[in-house]
Amino acid sequence: MHQFPLGSAKITIFNTGDLRADLANWFDKRADDWPQYRHWLAHPIAVPMNCVHISLGDASVLVDACDANCFIGTEFHLPGTPQQPPLPDQMRAAGIAPESVTHVVITHAHTDHWSGLILSDSPPALGVGFPNAQHYVGREDFEHEPSNSPFGVEGLLQARNQLICVARDLPIAPDIDILAAPGETPGHQIVRVKSEGQTLYVIGDLYHHEVEFAQPDWNVTWADAHANAISREKFTAAVLAENAHFIAAHIRGVGQFNRATNEVVWRDGVAK
Repeated sequence: MHQFPLGSAKITIFNTGDLRADLANWFDKRADDWPQYRHWLAHPIAVPMNCVHISLGDASVLVDACDANCFIGTEFHLPGTPQQPPLPDQMRAAGIAPESVTHVVITHAHTDHWSGLILSDSPPALGVGFPNAQHYVGREDFEHEPSNSPFGVEGLLQARNQLICVARDLPIAPDIDILAAPGETPGHQIVRVKSEGQTLYVIGDLYHHEVEFAQPDWNVTWADAHANAISREKFTAAVLAENAHFIAAHIRGVGQFNRATNEVVWRDGVAK
């Protein structure tokens, strides 16, 4: 868990556990062809599963919710890594009651971004992890990603009138917006927060690893490369114009473009 201010907003990053990332397969690249990235491509590496909380005014916004236990027994499980406390426990330790969350934004319908929405040890009728929050999912994912979409979760949230399907850019609270960013999935979306002249984007899987900033034409094999390129171009133009920071779901730290070198630097928080 890591907290830092963004103007009058408070940002908290929770790592719900490390994921096994086989980047050579994800990007379809051979380490021998890219010796400068051998340390990333030659063998699987650990990447975090970040969930981000934004507190600003009356809004308590959670971006993505993961239960790392969902990967046990799968190709994404990384044996030997320390198990992290469940997301609700981490939130309480940070002084954030899950019951106080007003908005939950799921960047896209992949398991590592929504599996923490339901409390697995509770009866379904009582098992909503964030019982007082409206939940936002991209409409295109809801309608066109049935193999990945959490239909059981969505059905429960629909029954409780707590599900909103997002079709376009959408303000959800003062100075907090959902922005469409398709590519990773058809309904992939990101979040922008502004406060006192500072801007932060929570970008989900727009980028999976820092190597993609150095090689912007690299894409994971399952993404729509054309749509992703358009979303990345729009995002890059915005963060450069705003001198904004950003958090990705599977990269440690907070990123910012260095205008002098045209490279991305990663820090623990927002530099003052």
